[in-house]
Amino acid sequence: MKKVCVLMALLLIAGIAAYGAEPQEAQPAVTAVRGVDMGPKPAQLRPATEASPRQEAAASGAKVLLLGADTGAGPLQAGLLGYGDIASVDFFDFTSTLPTLSQLQAYNVVICWTDYSPSDPVAAGNLLADYVDGGGKLVLSVFAFSGADHWGLSGRVMTAAYTPLLNGEYDHYTWANLGTYNASHPIMQGITAIGDDYRDFTTLSPGATLVASWSDGENLVATKGCIAGINLYPGPYYDFTGDVVALYHNTVNYLMTSCGLYDMSFKDDYGRSSVCVNSKTGDWQYSVLSGLGRGIYKGKGSVTKTAAWWSFRSAAGSPVLFLLTYYPTMSLASGSLGGSRFISNLYDKNTKDDALLCGH
Repeated sequence: MKKVCVLMALLLIAGIAAYGAEPQEAQPAVTAVRGVDMGPKPAQLRPATEASPRQEAAASGAKVLLLGADTGAGPLQAGLLGYGDIASVDFFDFTSTLPTLSQLQAYNVVICWTDYSPSDPVAAGNLLADYVDGGGKLVLSVFAFSGADHWGLSGRVMTAAYTPLLNGEYDHYTWANLGTYNASHPIMQGITAIGDDYRDFTTLSPGATLVASWSDGENLVATKGCIAGINLYPGPYYDFTGDVVALYHNTVNYLMTSCGLYDMSFKDDYGRSSVCVNSKTGDWQYSVLSGLGRGIYKGKGSVTKTAAWWSFRSAAGSPVLFLLTYYPTMSLASGSLGGSRFISNLYDKNTKDDALLCGH
C-alpha cells in the first residue's frame, strides 16, 4: 500500500471517490519490479514529468542513483540532469528487489526515499550503511524516517551512528514552509522558499548538524558525515513547492566536495596538534602543529567502542604510534602521536565546538 494512500483512505471513508490506477512511466535503465497502487490523495493524483531513461549531462560530474521504494523517479531525474555538473541520474525501485553493493558503488551519490514498503527494510538499511562505509555519499528522504512499521527504512543506516535524522512517530501530513536555516551553508545557497506536507516526525541524531528547519519546528535538512537527511518526499506523487530540486542539487555538490574519508576531528586546546578520524574504518590523520615532528601523518588502525569511550590506535608495525581516546558523554578527547624522535600530545576538553578539519 502506498504511503501517501494513508491520507487517501481517510478521504475515501468520508465518501470521496477513488481515482484509477496510475499511468505507466517509461522504463529506466536501472530498474526493478514496480508495485501497483491506487495513487495518492485525490488532489495529488498525477505522476511528475520525468526524464527519459539515463540521460548523460556531461562526461564528468556526479553520478547519481535515485533509490526509491516507489513507482518512478519523480521530478529529481529531469531536474538534476538540468545541471551541467551532474553526469547521470538513474532510478532503481527497491520495493521487491535490492541492488547489490557493487551496483551502488557505481554511483557517487545515492538519494533514497520510500513510498511503498521496501522489499527488506533491515537489509536495505544495512546495504546503505555498507555503501557509506565504503566511501559512498547518501541522501535520505521521506518516508525513510518513518520506521520499518510505516514504510520506512531500518537496519544500521537508521541508527545514530549513521543517519542525521532518527525515526520519529509516523508522519505529519500537515503543510509547512521553510523556517529558520543556516544561510551560509552550501546546501542552502539560493534556497529561499520550500513547502511540503509529506514530512516525517524526526529527531536530530547526536553529532548531526541541523542545516534547516520547517516553519513548525520540524527538522528539514541535517548532515552527519557523508549522509544528508532531507525531510520531504521527492517522488512521483510529490506535493512540494519551491526550490526543492535546487536543494537536492546543492546537497549532491556538498557531499561531493565536503565529504571524504573522516567523520570526526579534534583540536588540541594548546595548539599543539589536531586529529581527524573515521569512527567506522579506523582511518586517521594527525597534524603536529608545533615542536619536533611538525607535519601531517596518516594511517589506518583499530577502533574500539564502549558506552563510555571510543579508542583509536595505529596498526601494529606503524612507523608512528597513534593513540586517541574519545569520551562522547564528556565531550572530551585526549591522545598522542609518537615517532622515533618526537611525541606530540592532544587534549581537547570541549569537542562539541570542533569544526571538521579534514573533510567528512
